[in-house]
Amino acid sequence: MKGVTVNAERVDLVEPSIIKTEEQYRQALAAVEQLASEDPPADSPAGARLELLAKLVEDYEKTRYPFAQPDPVDAIVFRMEQQGLRQKDLAEMLGGKNRASEVLARKRPLTLPMIRALSEALEIPPALLIREPKAPYDVAGRSAAAPSDRAVVADWLTRVRKRAAADAALRGRFRAGDLNEDLIRYVVRLSWMDKGPRLAMECLAERGIAVVIEPTPPRSRIDGAALVGRGGAPVIALTLRQDRLDQFWSTLVHELVHAWKHLGSEHDQAIVDEDIETCGEDGIEREAHDLTAELLIPRAVWARSAAAQDPNEETIRALAEELQISPAIVAGRAGVTKFAGQRRLRALLG
Repeated sequence: MKGVTVNAERVDLVEPSIIKTEEQYRQALAAVEQLASEDPPADSPAGARLELLAKLVEDYEKTRYPFAQPDPVDAIVFRMEQQGLRQKDLAEMLGGKNRASEVLARKRPLTLPMIRALSEALEIPPALLIREPKAPYDVAGRSAAAPSDRAVVADWLTRVRKRAAADAALRGRFRAGDLNEDLIRYVVRLSWMDKGPRLAMECLAERGIAVVIEPTPPRSRIDGAALVGRGGAPVIALTLRQDRLDQFWSTLVHELVHAWKHLGSEHDQAIVDEDIETCGEDGIEREAHDLTAELLIPRAVWARSAAAQDPNEETIRALAEELQISPAIVAGRAGVTKFAGQRRLRALLG
């Protein structure tokens, strides 16, 4: 062990070297947290030691725990959502709106004073905040298109969480296993009914799954999201950015697939989808896109249908009746936007 002096206080640190064991990792991690809390100048010997130890800890975690920790910005956004904080609250901690916006957009690295302020206010370990952030991407780390401003998306997610948490009737209803393929197929069948969207939302609410309609925030193209709500229950958020019935069903099912297949890990507490019609190369987006298409209209059925070969009013309605689903879903699959059954959502939902 080697001692160094930081702000007139002695801090015992391990000699910086490649970390090979869990014991060395725990010692180095404790040293990083202790040094970070002391806020040494970056150009001081203690600051250099802190930077080196943090890098050694990060390298070990990448090898030993490749999916163990979110990066600093993910951690900040997650704690903001949990505490119902907005960007303006973060601005007060970081010394201004511009700084907060740049940190959330990954355009400004965290300084040691910022790390100290965030650690105290949001209860995030300094060792997590001092890590090198990932390249810029959207708040959930998943997006089918270019990401919106992270702060805008985080603010939108906060509103969604608050609305879902405020519905007392949902509390304690969700049970593990409630959300499965059978439930999603049942929801799709509800599209056949005149009040299908409302019935689908009520059906999911009965099982403790909130469906929140929250308008698209400025400077974004968000269509929907799946996130973990209170008590671990899934929350489905829709913006109705595209006010079409087929978009409601495809987005709802897409987010239900995310909630069923992809939510719950440390990294995927929220998955936000922008321009949902554009399928990205990301693994979970590809899976959600393909499963959604299959659940709405099985590929084998679509391939042999007259609606696929010659989409018109008659063939679209014929396939819809065969499958007992909304004709708008069939029209959407065929790329037909001018269709009598393609009703406006807001009128249906009130």
